[in-house]
Order: sequence, then C-alpha cells, then structure tokens
Amino acid sequence: MSYRASYAFAFSAAEATLAEERQRLTKERTELGAVCFAKLASALDAVTASSDGKQIAVTQDTTVVVFDEETGEIRQELHAPVGSLTSVAFTLSGNSLLAGGNEHVVYQWDVDTGRLSRQQEVPDEWLFNIVVSSDRRHFFKTGGEIRGSPHNPTSVDSIRMWSLYEDDQIKSAPR
Repeated sequence: MSYRASYAFAFSAAEATLAEERQRLTKERTELGAVCFAKLASALDAVTASSDGKQIAVTQDTTVVVFDEETGEIRQELHAPVGSLTSVAFTLSGNSLLAGGNEHVVYQWDVDTGRLSRQQEVPDEWLFNIVVSSDRRHFFKTGGEIRGSPHNPTSVDSIRMWSLYEDDQIKSAPR
C-alpha cells in the first residue's frame, strides 16, 4: 500500500528556484490551514518529531510515514509486519525510530535505510507511549493489561524501561 500526501511537495529545479519553491509551499500550507502539515489517506494515530526538528513521523495502520519537516516530502515508509501502530518515537540521534501498538512488540528501524533492525517483545496488551531516554541507552513505554475474571476485570497500567539495543527488560514500575 502506498501512502502519499494529497498535495505535491516535490521540488523540481526546472519549475522554480529554491526560494520560489519555499514561497509556494508556504502559500500551499496557508491555503490548507495553519495547522495542516499533510493529509494522508487514512487515520493517523501518533506523531513525533526528531530532536533536530528535521523529520516528522506519523503512524498510519501498520506503517510509519517519515516526512521532511521543511518540505513535507515523504522520506520513508516503514512497515511493521503485523498490527496497528499507535505510538512512535525517534532516538535522540534521529538515526532510529521506534513504534509499537497492541501486538506486544516495539519495532526499531534504521531511518536512513528503512531496514527493520529489531523487534522487542513487550508483555502488556496495550502500548500507549514510547519515549527514548536522554542517555540514549533505554526506552520507556507505558502500557496496560486486563487482569482478573471476565466478570470483574481490572486494568493494570505500567511504565517499563527497556534497553535500546539489547533484548533484556531492565525494570518495570506499576502505576
């Protein structure tokens, strides 16, 4: 499945100079509305920006779409093998991207190559959010699961810390 913005942000040297192209993009964004960056064909679940502000990533079904922040051009489409992605985060270097959803897996991609470099199984039924630590060695995820009987279910939410490059869970703190 291909995802494309509903407008053209591709720069063509034959059509305009870089300055003219920036003016066109500014005008186009203004016409779309001050809060509209891009329009995609289906529902979006999560959005994040790289720490340098040069890339924006959104989750859309089983795909993470990575945009160039300045031009709005789609740079990468990263596909998860299964499941709907509901959370996304760049590493601080911007070289990797993490995403997960309700399939008990956090996926890690190399942003430059688009290669899926890691799949980390996580125990919770739901994954709400992913954040990368400032030391660049860990990521935190919030999630939840239902425990108890079907007639008396209890929701248990947790914050878990995982090694960014190893498969071992470091610690878990219930909320």
